[in-house]
Amino acid sequence: EETLEPGTGYLLRLTADDPVTFTGTPINEISISLSAGWNLFSGLSTSLAPDLVYAQDIIQSGTIYGLDGVYFSPESIDPGMGYWVRSTEDGEITLSLGLSAKQVSFVNRVEEANSITFSSGTYTTELYFGVEVHEDEILSYSLPPVFPQMAFDARFSGDTKMVLDSGEIEVLNTTEALTLSYEIL
Repeated sequence: EETLEPGTGYLLRLTADDPVTFTGTPINEISISLSAGWNLFSGLSTSLAPDLVYAQDIIQSGTIYGLDGVYFSPESIDPGMGYWVRSTEDGEITLSLGLSAKQVSFVNRVEEANSITFSSGTYTTELYFGVEVHEDEILSYSLPPVFPQMAFDARFSGDTKMVLDSGEIEVLNTTEALTLSYEIL
């Protein structure tokens, strides 16, 4: 890309660990076009709570992910960072400093599930099983796409982190060691 578009998230392949500086004008409000499925987006010039993104009608609860070698659920949407988000349909979201979050009803079923944890030593991913998830909630446990430059990833086939009884597990690991642990409730 020659020009970075505000609101669009980008994957950068850097050749060194040196900081990269971007300059531009502050963004205090932005409308972002999304397609149904997974999208990369970026936020405003100040940090936002993920709840402000989830409050948008077309965003699937539980599906904002950052990437730092492994996918993680961010505590905030920070300036200069890109995030994956799953949209339930084509549409547009608006992010604004003055935006208030409406209450989004979401029951996080991982809290009552059994878990299996995969660790490469540096990165750790937890998968969940043994809890029934309603059909209208299943996408809340989906994961963004895997790509070869990732340092680590573990998921059930079908790009999910939750299954009821059993599932095939796919692991991307760039180290020789892989540690597994589990917790049965």
